[in-house]
Amino acid sequence: MNRKLILVLAAALALAACVPGYVGTDRAEPGAELFARAERNYRSGAYRKALEAYNEYLSEFPSGIQAPTALFREAEIYRAWKDYRNARKYYLHLIDNYGGSHLVPDAMAGTLQTLYDEKRHREVIQQADTFLRRPGGVDRPVGVFAILGDTYMALNSPVNAVYFYAKALEQVSPPKGKTISTRLKAAVKLLSVSDILALSERVTDAQTRGYLIYALGVKEAEEKRYADAARTLSQFIAAYPEHEHSGEAKRMLQHLEGGPVTGPGGGKYVIGCLLPLTGSYESFGKKALRAIEFAVSEAAPTVRILVKDTRSDQTRSAAAVEEMARENVTAIIGPIISAPAAAPKAQAAGIPIIVLTQKPDITKTGNYVFRNFLTPEMQARSLVSHATQMMGIRRFAILYPQEKYGTVFLETFKSQVKAQGGELVTSQSYGMKTSDFSAPIKRLLQYSGIEALFIPEGPDKSSLIIPQLTYHGLSGVQLLGTNLWNSEKLVSAAGRHAQGAIFPEVFYPDSPQPEVQNFVRRYTAHFGEAPGFIEALAYDAAMMLIETVPAADQGGRPAVREALSRIQFFRGVTGATEFDETGDAVKKLELLKIQGDHFETLGFW
Repeated sequence: MNRKLILVLAAALALAACVPGYVGTDRAEPGAELFARAERNYRSGAYRKALEAYNEYLSEFPSGIQAPTALFREAEIYRAWKDYRNARKYYLHLIDNYGGSHLVPDAMAGTLQTLYDEKRHREVIQQADTFLRRPGGVDRPVGVFAILGDTYMALNSPVNAVYFYAKALEQVSPPKGKTISTRLKAAVKLLSVSDILALSERVTDAQTRGYLIYALGVKEAEEKRYADAARTLSQFIAAYPEHEHSGEAKRMLQHLEGGPVTGPGGGKYVIGCLLPLTGSYESFGKKALRAIEFAVSEAAPTVRILVKDTRSDQTRSAAAVEEMARENVTAIIGPIISAPAAAPKAQAAGIPIIVLTQKPDITKTGNYVFRNFLTPEMQARSLVSHATQMMGIRRFAILYPQEKYGTVFLETFKSQVKAQGGELVTSQSYGMKTSDFSAPIKRLLQYSGIEALFIPEGPDKSSLIIPQLTYHGLSGVQLLGTNLWNSEKLVSAAGRHAQGAIFPEVFYPDSPQPEVQNFVRRYTAHFGEAPGFIEALAYDAAMMLIETVPAADQGGRPAVREALSRIQFFRGVTGATEFDETGDAVKKLELLKIQGDHFETLGFW
């Protein structure tokens, strides 16, 4: 089968999870067997065959009981293929001709999502208005309202975004509205005091009103209007005693009123920051610290940070952890390079620590050690999953450098290919100083049937290798790389030879994900430059601790460790994150494809 016909965005799976699942059929219904065959193909990912069967069903049974579902599935397939025009055609056909179907609200949301994905934000608003003004309104308009919220955030209008997120939350129960709540909270952070007061008059959703009142108290405290802040927080605590921020509000209020407080550090939880602020890795440490400080300033007025410089040194890192233990920190973020020295000390002291490192097996140090970083295992799993499940690729080859980076990726990629039912046809290596790659490429050419070639190499060497592949006749294979390929230099130097190449990234500032857009907008406005992946990972680590350190009130550091281990799909700027049984972060990575002179997102894998 031509792989181009089945190249599908990862969004297809996410969409399938949000829409009706397999539709059962009564075998006595006309066309039941045909529809069932279409559904089987759809569920198995054979979208081309599914499309043919759905078309056949609609041609023979246009009034069949499953006609709306067939239309909806066709729209979803076209949307997954990024053929937004055809997707809208089928969504709108369903809406206009099967108005009584329970799928109409999902089709409306799908229509708006295609416009949003094309960045046609004004048209999203116009089309949504048309839907909402339909006679009888829209049954279950949560999807319409949520996309309007995303659209207004993209248009830098957080006031309208909050309003529509609130309208969406009115339609769903709290567990199902978790993603919307996360986006709403990000939008609330962008509001001024006057914005909050204006929205308080318009918003009726109780959950949103709670967020607004709490945010008002925080902003009043930041503006040093302490009496107003105390009054607002008192009202919030009285009105929303079970709210997720009620504990934080009580601690703020105690601090403002000068009463007895709980927790270390003068009424605030203390998060230790163990980072290289001098030495060889100074730039990484300073980026991480700035992001952590930004997270605390945004979300945690009762948290303070205690910073210690590791000086990019293992011995200093170990000593710094012992100092932090004596100073009673609640948890630690870092280090970046010297984690092997710091992690055992944190484990011995019983301090939860989130390290920012790729060091193999670091979380096996003990149950107080967590990691939030991009690892070779994550990258290999993401690439192989997409290649096998969405592109139908089974036969892989690897071309790697004879140094640590290359050999680590060789082993992790081999492991993932085997685990996911693929075949590693061959692996070929080259020396560190090689610039003429004809010898290893010719060795690759001795093997037939290679469908994808993985090259774990930086942009400089990759921009030399990729054109030589074409020159020697190794063409028609899918190129796969690591996050180091997120480089304009590679795109420029390799040119047409690199078109269609795919690589993973833990943080892509131009991602269409609302969480990423909102973070980049706030960070850039504050610092005058966009964040990179170090800043994003450090920010997420800080936000996870900000969410979990209040557990110390009930059980000290062990309770914080337990709260971290129970995190499920934390909606961070580096993707949904949780920790496995060893404390390693589990997250799907955003795949990017080189398309022309830019990168195109393929969704999360």
